[in-house]
Formats: sequence, C-alpha cells, structure tokens
Amino acid sequence: MEESAGAGRFHAELLLEPDSRPWLPSLGTPLATGSEQRYLVDGTLERLAAEGSRSLLHLESSGAAPPNTDPAGDAWNTLLPNRANPRTRALGEQLWQESGGDKHAFLAAIMGHFGESPFRYTLMPPRLGSRHRVDEFLFESQAGYCTHYASAAATLIRGAGIPARMVVGFLGGERHPDGYFTIRDYDAHAWIEVWLDGAWQRLDPTAAIAPERIELGPQAVEGSAEAFLADSPFSSLRLRELGWANQLRLRWENLEYQWQRGVIGYQREAARAFMGRLGEWLEAGYGWLHAQLRSAPWMAAAWLGGMVLGLAGLAWLLRLGLRQRRWRNESTMVGYLQGRLVRLGLGPVPGESPAAHLRRIAPKCGLSGSALEAVAEEYERLAYAPLSEAERSAGRRRLRLAIRRVRFSLSKGRNRARWGGAAGEDVAS
Repeated sequence: MEESAGAGRFHAELLLEPDSRPWLPSLGTPLATGSEQRYLVDGTLERLAAEGSRSLLHLESSGAAPPNTDPAGDAWNTLLPNRANPRTRALGEQLWQESGGDKHAFLAAIMGHFGESPFRYTLMPPRLGSRHRVDEFLFESQAGYCTHYASAAATLIRGAGIPARMVVGFLGGERHPDGYFTIRDYDAHAWIEVWLDGAWQRLDPTAAIAPERIELGPQAVEGSAEAFLADSPFSSLRLRELGWANQLRLRWENLEYQWQRGVIGYQREAARAFMGRLGEWLEAGYGWLHAQLRSAPWMAAAWLGGMVLGLAGLAWLLRLGLRQRRWRNESTMVGYLQGRLVRLGLGPVPGESPAAHLRRIAPKCGLSGSALEAVAEEYERLAYAPLSEAERSAGRRRLRLAIRRVRFSLSKGRNRARWGGAAGEDVAS
C-alpha cells in the first residue's frame, strides 16, 4: 500500500480470498478500482458477483469516511425500534441533558460512560437473550466485543436524534518484513460514524474500554487469541510466540502471496492473449472455409460438421466444470441459489446475510419454504460450527439435496405460472 504525498490518497493491492458476500474492503472512501465494481450511496464498495476463487483488487481510496449523506435524509439514520431498550433511552436522555444539548459534549459523555463504568472487552461474552438486548448489555452483562459497544453507542446517539450508523470492517493486521499486511477475520472490527458538522465522523467506543485493541490489535487483548483459535487447534497462528517457527510461517505466507499474485496476473494476461489468438484463428478459419466451399463443398461440409460437434463437446465440458465448481463449498452453493432467487425477484436486501435472506423469503415461497429453511440452517451449521471433515462432508451433501429441492419447487412454480396457474398462487409454491 502506498500513500500519495499530500493528496490523502492511498493506493493498495489486495489479494482477496473467495467470498460469497458482496462487500469489499475500501479503506475509507473508494475513489477508483482496477476493475468494475458497484459503489453504493452509503459508501460501501461491492463486487458485481460472488467470487469463487482468489482475486486481486487494485484500489485507490481517500482513507476518510464517505462524505455523502443518505438519500433518505437524517431520519433514516435516527430510526430505532419502538418501545425497545427503555433503560438505554433513559440513559441517553440523561447524558443529553447533562451535556446541555451540545452534540460534541454528548458524544464525549457517552465515551466517558463506557470508560468509567465496569465494562470489559471479551470475545466470549454471555448470551443476550432478552427482547431489550442493548439494555441487558449496558446494565447487566457489561461484557462484549466491538459489535456490542458500537451498537449500544449508536442506540444512545440515535435516541438523541443525531444520525449514526454502524460500520463493519477490519482494524489492524499482521505486518510482514516485506512491508505488506496479512488481514484475517481475526482483525474484524466494528465502529460507528456520526453525522456531525456536515460530515460523517468516526467514533470508536471500543477505544474507551480496550484501547490496546485499537492500538496493538486483537492479540493484545487478554484471552482474545485463544477465543478466536478455539476451533483451530492446529492453526499456524499458534506458533507466533516461537521466534523461528513464526519466521518460517511468515516466509511461507509471503511465498504463497507472491505465487497467487503471479498466477492471477498470469491468468489475466493469458486470457487477453488467448482472445487475441482466437480472433486470428476465427478469421483464418473463415477464409479457409470460404475457399473450400467454392472448390470442394462436401469437404467443407464435413469440416463444418466436425467443428459443430467439437464446439458442442466443449460447451458440455464447460457446463460440467461450472456445475462442479458450483457445488464445491457451502458459500458457492448458497450463492448460486441466491442468484436463482434474484432472477425471480426474491433477492436479498442490502446488508442481509445469506441465511437471513432465505429465512425472510421462506414464508412467501409456499412449498419451497421448508426447503429454504433447511438450506439456511445447514449453511449456518457449515459456516460457523466446529465440524470434523466427515461431518462437513455429510453437511454439504444435505445442503446440496436441500438446494435441489428448492430448485425443483421453483421449477414447478414457474411451469404453473407459464401454463396458467391459479390466480394469486405463489410462483415458488
């Protein structure tokens, strides 16, 4: 990553792992990318389609929060559930009155409340099961990680009528001797942006509870590394305290990065060169075929038939390869299903997880509903539960069967609609 002198612009090259989620890390406000991406009005950068393999992203960004306001106006970012978290609302009103209605003093009072109360940072917080979860967190458990503190602060700020939104991204990373960073899910972080003085301004309540998490990374917080690696007993990250082993791990990661970077770059150049050669071959083939048709029509017809059969075989092999790739893991399986649902007008809303999307539309889908619920449940189990290889393999088989049930139901629904199904009948029923 490089910073343009005096320009407040960062240039970065990111090697991204496969991911069914659309969001891309942008380091503040994205200004330009090396490939076509989608930029949302809230400042989020999204890929146009799920990525099933590692990819390179060339990014130019400002490092600052997005400057634009929400088209829905201030009201959208001040919404709160009705009659939820009354104790939190009362606390917000108290802090607002004590700050004399001054927004800057109010935000400082919130940060001071987190810093003075007996809150603690942990990756293994107690479960919050009540309807008023923010109340339960602020006044009872008082233990959690960045998401807990960011959502609680956003609730307090919105209660005072100040626009606020929660932002999820990454903070920290492991710096390698060569100057690049490895950023893992381990470095995920949440903070808030507050609309103040005509701009979105960052506020991180975690800094008041665990400043070492902000300054030194998650590994600096007592017990956080063990919590993150609890389901990975053989992770190479456990070797960080052994000097020689850690150096070996860093060298291996650097070698892997350089290899993947070279392979992806080579694939792009090879694809461009292949398309150029293909154009030349097609032009030469057309000239040859035209000459043969004039001199020996029967030979040209035989060659043309062979070419058609060859292209049909190639198309079949490509289709077979795409199908095998589609069923490779749970992310690509569910991503494929979501693509089918988008074409039926049942796509996800912005910020919605795959499981939440499937559960939301299940009641609208008639006979497909139970299969969608099964897909969501099995996907979450595969994505988050600590499973052995045998359990994971069996889970993926169950997921494939559930997705095929959904596809079958959707196909039946489309056929009924095409041939004049009953009025008002769900297309997926």
